[in-house]
Amino acid sequence: MRLTWQKMDLSNSHPFSAAFDYASDLTGLRFQNPLWKVNYYLFGHKFRKAVSIVKSFGNEIVRLAVCRRDLENPSEKSNPQTNDDESGGDLVNMLLDAVPEHHVVADSAINFLSAGRDTTANSMTWMLHLLLEQPSLTNYITDELPPSGDFHTYASLSTALTPKSHAVFLETLRLYPPVPFELKQTLNSAGMTLPDGTVLPHESVIVWCPYAYGRSKKIWGEDAYEFNPERWIERTGDEAEKLKVRSAAEYPVFNGGARSCLGKRMAEVMGVWVLSESLREWEFEEVEKVGRRRSRNSLTLPMEGGLKVRVRKRNMPAL
Repeated sequence: MRLTWQKMDLSNSHPFSAAFDYASDLTGLRFQNPLWKVNYYLFGHKFRKAVSIVKSFGNEIVRLAVCRRDLENPSEKSNPQTNDDESGGDLVNMLLDAVPEHHVVADSAINFLSAGRDTTANSMTWMLHLLLEQPSLTNYITDELPPSGDFHTYASLSTALTPKSHAVFLETLRLYPPVPFELKQTLNSAGMTLPDGTVLPHESVIVWCPYAYGRSKKIWGEDAYEFNPERWIERTGDEAEKLKVRSAAEYPVFNGGARSCLGKRMAEVMGVWVLSESLREWEFEEVEKVGRRRSRNSLTLPMEGGLKVRVRKRNMPAL
């Protein structure tokens, strides 16, 4: 499953990347500044330009997808089984089939793109930083990797075979969730009633903070602020290890219920695969040891200044 058939290499220097990062950072600051409307009125030109670039990028994705659909044979387009690998099975075409308004499809495309772009990169950055602070955890992960080196199938990335790698990934997201806070607004004119009986009038806004949930001592114990992947490992009587299952109520990183993140399993597989393959082949050393790292103001949770590392080939015998 792809966002679209086009090849999109979005480096940090790409106009879309720069504009999206700027707009996201300023949007995040609005939640902290009660006078944001004044700032927007006085200094909003750069923000409006950034938003325009982002929207234009989304519109271009849809325009190219529509042009390609128009050039296709209608009989092939109507039968997904006959589509070749380049044109079938992408989200934009699926949205175009379901949603007539192209501007809605464009907004959705940007939403999907941002969901995979920032969250994945941020999570991997924080995970590597935490591992560099506890070098012993490298062996903790590599010891469970299959000796054959065949680590490229979905089955080999299961929680049953790689519980420790999954534990490191989930523990990272507990302390540094890709989306640190979320909100929802009631659109039903009659409002809604929560399971505990709380009544929410029309246009009520609920805000919750996965960042705070992940550091709550009531949920995670007195060591809630510590990076401890072992909290995710459950050992049975025969010393077999398996991953503990946490409810969305105590671990809302991927939301929950009907609004649960569609890309949850994909994110886990991608994170564990990159983590495991990187540690198998390479050694990392932090260039600037500045101690405790801070996050940057944004809608997501990027690391302030990024993480500069030295990379060298791991001296390991051939498997």
